[in-house]
Amino acid sequence: MIARTLSVVLALLTLTACERHAQPARVSSEPPTATATVAMDENGKITSEPTGSPELDRLDSMRKQMAAIDLKFPRPAAPSEKPPTFRVVQVEQNGLIHIQDGRSLVLEGVRCSPAGMVNLKKMTMAPATEIAFIRPQPAELRGTPANLWLVDALKVEGRSVYSYSLITETALTSGWCRSLNKGEPGFNPRYAALEALAKKKAE
Repeated sequence: MIARTLSVVLALLTLTACERHAQPARVSSEPPTATATVAMDENGKITSEPTGSPELDRLDSMRKQMAAIDLKFPRPAAPSEKPPTFRVVQVEQNGLIHIQDGRSLVLEGVRCSPAGMVNLKKMTMAPATEIAFIRPQPAELRGTPANLWLVDALKVEGRSVYSYSLITETALTSGWCRSLNKGEPGFNPRYAALEALAKKKAE
C-alpha cells in the first residue's frame, strides 16, 4: 500500500532536496508549524489530515535528525538553472527508468524492492510529471546511474520558478528503496544514513 503518511510527510516537507530560484521573499521570524499530515493514495493523489501534537513532536524529532544528516552528509546539488526535462515512459521491475528520448536510467546509490518500483512508477509517470537528471558519470544508452529530480514549474511575479525534488531521497525515506552496501560501486553514506532514519521511523 502506497499510503505511508509519515514517510510522505517527511519526503515532501523535509527530506527531499528542493531548491527554488526566484527573488528573495520576505521571511517571518516565527518558525513554521504544521497543522496537517500528508498521505499519498494508491492513485498517487495527495490527501491531508489534521495532525495531533504527539505526531508533531515526532515530526520535529525527525526534522532535527534530518538536519544532522544534512550537516554531516550535504545534499546533492540541485540544478542551478532549468535543465532539459523529460517524461518517463516506462519503469521496469529491474530498476530501469525509461525516458522519452530512448535512454534508460537507474537511481544512483540505491536498490529498490519490486513494490518500491511500483510506487516509483506511480510517482514518476503521474500526469504532467517531468524529471530532470544529473549524471555522475558519462551517459550510456541503457542503465545510466543518475540523480533524478522531479521538476515543478511555478509562476512568481511573472517569472518562472522551478522546484526540484530528489526522487532517490523520497524513495529512501518512504522505504521503497535501500542504500547500496558500503564498498559497492555507487555507495553513498548519505543514503545509508537516510535508510537508517527510515527504519527508525518504522519502529
